[in-house]
Amino acid sequence: MYKKNIFITNFIRWSIICTISAAPSFVLAINDKNSGFNPLAMILGVVIFIFIYSFITSSDFYAYLRKFNNIYKALKFSYLLKIIMAIIAFPFSFFAFHGKDSIAMFFILPDFYAGILSYIAYSWIINTNMHTVNESRTGGYEITFVDTLMITLIEGIILSLMILLFSLIMLLIFKIYEKCKLALKRKKA
Repeated sequence: MYKKNIFITNFIRWSIICTISAAPSFVLAINDKNSGFNPLAMILGVVIFIFIYSFITSSDFYAYLRKFNNIYKALKFSYLLKIIMAIIAFPFSFFAFHGKDSIAMFFILPDFYAGILSYIAYSWIINTNMHTVNESRTGGYEITFVDTLMITLIEGIILSLMILLFSLIMLLIFKIYEKCKLALKRKKA
């Protein structure tokens, strides 16, 4: 069951989170003049994720999950870390294709790796070797609106899975911390 007020609040929250998180990937794709990616398709992909996350976090199931404080804290911490990484990486993404020093940015930018993986995965799914726009003018594959949208959605899934994996690691750390804390408490008693 979805409550309108909760959905609107979540929609605003996820619009901010997804926009900040997607900004470095967007700039990377736009700055690569040979990529052929359609900016409107990328924006549509982000909007689709905003709606998906808004519906999920407005559901009764998510309200039930919030009762488990560690799960909620782990997810919140993971998204906060992703936002911090995006903010740090954003200025570097403007220079990603303009010099050898920009390679350092890729170590703090999971979007870059997710983008490459999504591109490879989509090429494999449609069973073709996608080329850049410049190559397409010489008979290669030209990236369409649908291609860009699908690559963006696959990248979003990959990034969401990375965040979920990190959240699971955080849950494990929380569990270990609680056990250590309990053991120290017993030892003192």
